[in-house]
Amino acid sequence: MDSMEELRKKLEDELVTTEWSSLEAHHIRQGLVMIDQSLNIVDVAIAFAKDESELVKAWMDQKKLFKPEDHQIKEYKNSSGRRFQFLIVQPFVIAQEFIN
Repeated sequence: MDSMEELRKKLEDELVTTEWSSLEAHHIRQGLVMIDQSLNIVDVAIAFAKDESELVKAWMDQKKLFKPEDHQIKEYKNSSGRRFQFLIVQPFVIAQEFIN
């Protein structure tokens, strides 16, 4: 297995599902990055881990990566049962709303 496959496997194994309350502290410290449903969370985490800054910037410019805004946070807090998948790629927590 090459290093890219090992990284992908490691991240897939670390993928966790949680509620907003577990992510809120990361948002407060400005470390939370949300991702659009069109992206694969493991692919995004790999781009962060490999410091693929041009790819990350392109996703940000396309609004596929974003910091949650106040209206979104209010919605997350007020919606019980809403779930998120997340991965930690220091110093960031990358999260995506979990939709069945």
